[in-house]
Amino acid sequence: MSKKDGIDLKTIKDNLSSTYNNVNIHDVIDNQDGSMSIVLSGEQGNLDKALTSFNKGTFNSLPMIDKEDAHKLRRLRTERSSTIRRNPLSNDYLDIAVKPSVSKSKPHDLYKRAMEYYKTEDVYGSSIDLLTNFASKGYKNDIDDPNIRNFYDNWVVDTGFDKVVEQIFFEFFRSGFVRTYKAVGKYVPKVNYVSRIPGTKETRVSEDVAAKYLVAREEKQPQLDQENSAKKIKWSKDYIPYRYTVLNPTQVEVEKSSILIDQQLVKLKAEALKGIKELLETPDKDLTEYQKNIIKSLPADIKDAAKNGSDLPLDPYLVGAVDYRRQPYELYPLPRGVRAFESMEYKKSLRDADYSTLDGITNFILVVTIGNDDYPIKDQSQLEAVAELFDTPSKAFNVVWDHTLKVSRVGPSDVGDILGQEKYRQVNDDITGAFGVIRALIDGVGNPSKAAADLAVKSILEEIHYARKEVSRWIYAEYRDVAEAMGFDRYPKVRFDNMILRDEILMMNVIQGMLDRRIISYRTGHELLGFDFETLLAEMSYEKALVLDGTLGILGSPYQGGAGSPNVQETQRTPVKIPSEGRPKGQPSKKQSPTTTVPKPKANKKDLDESIGALLKDLSSEDLGELLAYTRGELIQRISDDSEDK
Repeated sequence: MSKKDGIDLKTIKDNLSSTYNNVNIHDVIDNQDGSMSIVLSGEQGNLDKALTSFNKGTFNSLPMIDKEDAHKLRRLRTERSSTIRRNPLSNDYLDIAVKPSVSKSKPHDLYKRAMEYYKTEDVYGSSIDLLTNFASKGYKNDIDDPNIRNFYDNWVVDTGFDKVVEQIFFEFFRSGFVRTYKAVGKYVPKVNYVSRIPGTKETRVSEDVAAKYLVAREEKQPQLDQENSAKKIKWSKDYIPYRYTVLNPTQVEVEKSSILIDQQLVKLKAEALKGIKELLETPDKDLTEYQKNIIKSLPADIKDAAKNGSDLPLDPYLVGAVDYRRQPYELYPLPRGVRAFESMEYKKSLRDADYSTLDGITNFILVVTIGNDDYPIKDQSQLEAVAELFDTPSKAFNVVWDHTLKVSRVGPSDVGDILGQEKYRQVNDDITGAFGVIRALIDGVGNPSKAAADLAVKSILEEIHYARKEVSRWIYAEYRDVAEAMGFDRYPKVRFDNMILRDEILMMNVIQGMLDRRIISYRTGHELLGFDFETLLAEMSYEKALVLDGTLGILGSPYQGGAGSPNVQETQRTPVKIPSEGRPKGQPSKKQSPTTTVPKPKANKKDLDESIGALLKDLSSEDLGELLAYTRGELIQRISDDSEDK
């Protein structure tokens, strides 16, 4: 603080501080252009009052400030008072916070960021791919009617429905906002690889597949007409979905049609129709035959919207929806990984700092000194001559000068600490924590304990189960429309692979042991393995004749009884109702080699207890539970055998 041009800046600051005691006057600066600047801070309301006083000139009555000085004080650099307001609890004003906070962003902006991060952020993109692969694995149709199953299997392949299901899972985990659109018309079966029995050729799906169901449909046609009238749409064999697509979430807008009921109206933004507009404006002579067919197949409302450049309201009956944890009162869901967005932005800033440091290492400052106290430089031409020696694009310098030449390099210090990995540890933990996927599942990085890994796997399984449940609801809605159109009385049940992230062999062995001991029913066992019981029962009944005639039989069943057993078939020498041909007829049995019984060494109880204890210590709680169930079944069986012997 000093006195400039007869103005005591310190006095002005003290007088302002005493008059405006609700704000902090930090400094008064003479701008050397006839104006002054005031540095102040405080609450927003008090700052507004002080600014109002400054602009109105009410500080003319301040003591020890004459009118000329007051006029200079009022003339700020911009000819008016201004302040910079910063929330001390917000980081929006920081240079690294280049994007708005998640809570203040619009849903479509979040969808764009989710798409961008999927392409650029390694852990984020890999996590989405991982969840998509797990969730969509093993998509199958299960139903006890082979005709219905065969129709749906063919329809799924012909329409690319299985690929659409994978795309829905992908968009579900990436943006959380999935809207599908379908084209309807007459479905004509195509040649594909679907066959109910592997290795055999079956009759393709044709118009006769649903013949017996169409008879029943005609009987209840009045009821169906009434239902279709209420829907404002009529499903028939000439009107079923034959093509699906997933809409870009950034180009879809949603409006509520009801406050109390979760009904939505979906519009496609005009920007999504730019490609169609360009195609429509292309002269016919420049169009290929394929492009002409595309234009011909486009509905009239899409053509009109594309020509006019307006938004396109979509038919609600042709739009499907799958949202990630959206409440009925919300218009849009948020991306699943939205909590990690700010952490990823912070990590990007840390990476930019590393790039800046590397740039400082490669583009360093070179300080060249010539002359000293004994040999001072008095001629500017000497400095120019040295500068010319170092003015070369080469990183190697050939310089000849006298002994006063000194060269030093100025670069960042503590480069190792700046470029280290430690600063990324916390932000990486924040990202994986926000997304709910441990790093070890993605690329094996990290060393979580077995208990921690088991809990992480369980949480991922629950998330996958939730995703499958939401997508299955959409699938069943489409299956229901197809079933109504084709006259089916039911539609298949969707099945996915339930053995993901589990020990398949251990799980199957445990379930098999429980089935053998009748601890659980066959239906429960099949469901635990991920199969549909009714479908398996129908398939096994169908295959029974093939097994009995030897087509699918297994020679030499391990369950065949002895020669004197009453429960043995005369021809097959196997237990009654056990489908097996047994030993090939007309061939002598193999001579058994003599066996010698080797006495088992007597086990040391102490060593046995230690071995069992070490084994149990390595097992998880889930494995211990399965072992307990197995031991319980074995104990019950032995007690039962002992009681029968007695």
